[in-house]
Amino acid sequence: ESVAWVAERKDLLCALFYLLSVMAYLRYAAAISLQGAKGTGRAMLFALCFFILALMSKPMAVSLPLVLLILDWYPLGRITTLKTLGTSFVEKLPFIGLTVVSSILTIMAQKAGGALISIESTPLEARLLVAAKSLTLYLRNMIVPINLAPLYPYPRDISLLSPEYLLPVMLVSGITVACVVAAKKWKLWPAVWSYYVMTLLPVLGVVRIGSQSMADRYTYLPGIGPFLIAGLATAWVYRQSKFVKAICAAAIALVCVSMTYLTLKQIGRWEQNIGLWNYVIEREPTRATLAYYVRGFALEKMDRLEEALNDYTTVITLEPFHLEVYYSRSRVFDKMGLLNEAIEDYGSIIALDPLSYKAYNSRGILYARTGSFEKAIEDFNKSIAINPGFPQAYNHRGIAYSYLDQNDKALEDFSLAIEISRNYSDAYLNRGKLHLKTNNEEHAVSDFQKACGLGREEGCNALIALRSAYK
Repeated sequence: ESVAWVAERKDLLCALFYLLSVMAYLRYAAAISLQGAKGTGRAMLFALCFFILALMSKPMAVSLPLVLLILDWYPLGRITTLKTLGTSFVEKLPFIGLTVVSSILTIMAQKAGGALISIESTPLEARLLVAAKSLTLYLRNMIVPINLAPLYPYPRDISLLSPEYLLPVMLVSGITVACVVAAKKWKLWPAVWSYYVMTLLPVLGVVRIGSQSMADRYTYLPGIGPFLIAGLATAWVYRQSKFVKAICAAAIALVCVSMTYLTLKQIGRWEQNIGLWNYVIEREPTRATLAYYVRGFALEKMDRLEEALNDYTTVITLEPFHLEVYYSRSRVFDKMGLLNEAIEDYGSIIALDPLSYKAYNSRGILYARTGSFEKAIEDFNKSIAINPGFPQAYNHRGIAYSYLDQNDKALEDFSLAIEISRNYSDAYLNRGKLHLKTNNEEHAVSDFQKACGLGREEGCNALIALRSAYK
């Protein structure tokens, strides 16, 4: 998934810098053990710089300070007492500071984009149950990567009493307890388990972002831990008798062939948008609302409007409070010439979000197109009342006033739109038309020139026509 989906190749970039940071840190730790504090600053600086690059590639790298602490405990053996733990922690403060900053910026960005899910809609206990289930599913998918999906919708009915969640909780708890018990004798096991959990921690959904519960791409870095164990086990088996060595070689060959086949099969699902989302919808026909939405958008771009309309309607049926889908469906209704239906959808948006000034503006435009200019002006007034700095509402209200021959009000609105946004070509063009309508050719020429300069071909054509008429 991190390769087939081009936008997710940031996983590879993040992993590159993440591992380079670990390598630089290992050099630092080796230098410390050999020569004290001398000559270690450069290695630590490299580790820090690579960490910054990893964070810039993908915020999932925030787990690195915890991983470095795990490495200090095992295999480096730098943490043996509470005092050495404190020393190691202080040493990681620059990394921890960058982690805090990156986490805050990521949460702010996701919140601004509407992807951050509130604790009220998904309680903490439900998130922890989903996290436990994801931890076990990631392990299963690494060992037996079949039935992988580009989207795993977030579950609706979450309960500890359900075997779907009780068994993963028991398994995760069991592994954790076993690792704690084994820690004194075999530090490798708790170190690898801690690495696996800590590298997945940012994406386990404790802070829930988006509509998915897990994603295959998230295992790109965490998978190193379990596969390290697999590699060590293979190396141990390979040291046994020739017969065992032959069986091991055959098993490795079988695994390579199987994984190659599964990889080619999975990559094929990413070849085109429609096929990808068809596969997701076949797996989760009642929960994959995002898949219906994205497929609808792809169909709309291909001008398959009826099919796009069906997908948007399905999303609204499954999730009636999904605002963006109403916008998309109203856009399709508009393209199909079903203006009344589009107006109804904007009404639904306003009912769900009474402060949506863009919805009022868009509905006003549709009212104007149906000739209901008074209703259009009412909507533009509401849009402006909610957001007085929204130039499009002034521009469209000006157009409505112009159709009603209220030219002074129209002129005032076009001028206000230009005052708010100096490079708003539509407002210059419409004000130019109004000047022409009221026989003010000089001002019309000035506005058409401005619209033309801002790239509006209609403004250039109006300017040419006006000059030709006065030759």
